[in-house]
Amino acid sequence: VDATLNHAAQAVALSVATGGFRPQQRAQQAAIRPQLTPASPALFVNYDLSYTGAAYRGASSDQQLGALTEFGVSGNSGVLTSSFVGQNITGSSNLQAPSWRRLETTYTRDFLDSGVTLQAGDATTRPGPWGRPVYFGGIQVGTNFGLTPGFISQPIPILHGTSTAPSTVELYVNDVLRQTSAVPSGPFTIDNFPLLTSSGDARMVVRDALGRQTVIDQPFFTSTSLLEEGLSDWSASAGAARLDLGTQNFAYGQRFVSGMVRHGFSKQLTVNTQAEIGEETRDGGLGVSYALPWQMLGQVAGSASSDKTAGSGRNWLVALQRADLHHNFSATLQRATIDFRQIAMGPNFLPYREQLSANYSYTLQDNTGSLAAGVARIATYTTGTITTYSGNYSTRIARNGALTYSVARITGITPGFSVGVSLLLPLDSETNLTSNLTHKNGYDDGYVSASKNLGNDNGTGWRALSGNRGGRNYAEAGLYYQSDEGLLTADATASPDQQVVRLGARGGMVMMDGHGFMTRRVQDSFALVEVPGYEGVGIHFQNTVWTHTDKNGIA
Repeated sequence: VDATLNHAAQAVALSVATGGFRPQQRAQQAAIRPQLTPASPALFVNYDLSYTGAAYRGASSDQQLGALTEFGVSGNSGVLTSSFVGQNITGSSNLQAPSWRRLETTYTRDFLDSGVTLQAGDATTRPGPWGRPVYFGGIQVGTNFGLTPGFISQPIPILHGTSTAPSTVELYVNDVLRQTSAVPSGPFTIDNFPLLTSSGDARMVVRDALGRQTVIDQPFFTSTSLLEEGLSDWSASAGAARLDLGTQNFAYGQRFVSGMVRHGFSKQLTVNTQAEIGEETRDGGLGVSYALPWQMLGQVAGSASSDKTAGSGRNWLVALQRADLHHNFSATLQRATIDFRQIAMGPNFLPYREQLSANYSYTLQDNTGSLAAGVARIATYTTGTITTYSGNYSTRIARNGALTYSVARITGITPGFSVGVSLLLPLDSETNLTSNLTHKNGYDDGYVSASKNLGNDNGTGWRALSGNRGGRNYAEAGLYYQSDEGLLTADATASPDQQVVRLGARGGMVMMDGHGFMTRRVQDSFALVEVPGYEGVGIHFQNTVWTHTDKNGIA
């Protein structure tokens, strides 16, 4: 503190450095979970019916009815679901015998206070960056960040600034004003701001009462591969690997236990470990994700395995990722020895000797176009190597249209080359006109199509397409109707060799609190809404109308 005494005015002028003030924190309020009412017991059914009729040149026609169904019961104790698939239900097809197969049966219980979910039945393990998920029957328990609305598990960057006098701070994220707040003199921070969850540039404009302003630019970067400092994510599973899903009702392989743990040691460092112990196969590994300078993320992982038949093997992975407003780059290289095994691979599957992928994209400064290039290579121990090189350039035309040029080359055991151009012209918010022309394998393929997309609200959609594929003309058409009760579809395709018609119906049925409803397909969750005496009231979720009340005011 510098003090100056003015004898004539009998005053003392104090000058305090901004670093001498207590730092001020400006943070978003953490989301508070509302108190939930007890869940009413409910029964629900989902269905997806599909009829296909096909006529072939020089062969007999074929008709087939298929179904994908799900049955469920829910309440305070959790949710129990079971799904089935039916093929050639009516027996009208000579190409396939009638059959019904069980797909998945799972009991799920969420523990909101601890943020943990328990599953019993058919589930999938959560692997590390180098691993493969195991589809299995058994028990799984682990963290579920989705149980807390608005919770962000990845690190949120902290923005720093200093004000020399009481001021207002305007926060711009990628040139868009996102927040305005008041700060006193001294240093300040802005943290827990939910829009800082990717990468880009943040600009803070600090303006005092006299209009003097200071501009602070700060690039930021974070990734879903990172965990917030001190946060842990884990999962544990035990059961038997599921085999022949869709063709066998109950077919299971070797029994195993597995576990995965991720922990954020800092905002820049997250460590991941995973292990599987089975009757035939054991494997485990360690991975590290680290936020590097220049808005980059680096990942390194290594694992080892032991199998009764194959012996001991190793696997490793390195990856690099960078993203900003205009440049995006990612590269991953993974290699494995021939004797490396994981439970999800099965007894007759060899690992890839090498997997390489690299992609780069650039968006023009005025956002009128973009350029992208990529390379991917898979090297096997048995059939050789396949490498794909690709590139495309897209430019904006008209108001919201896009013209895209693309080229691809494949080398190795199945070489090939293609070059193409495509056009997208939105005619309005729902209707699009598209066209594509591609030259590959000595043929020119192309089509022109128009379509009206279905939104979340009730209404109709359609599509029409005409083109040439492999030197043969073909045409397609579709009509779709969506209501509160479900979705109806009709599609037709025609070519010189065959004509196919497909009719479909998809939706759900719910029994809850003494009421029965025909509804759209039930996904994730559902609720009963009552507005007694008011018909046609729209029920909104995330600014979208999903359904309407009936004549009794119930939806």
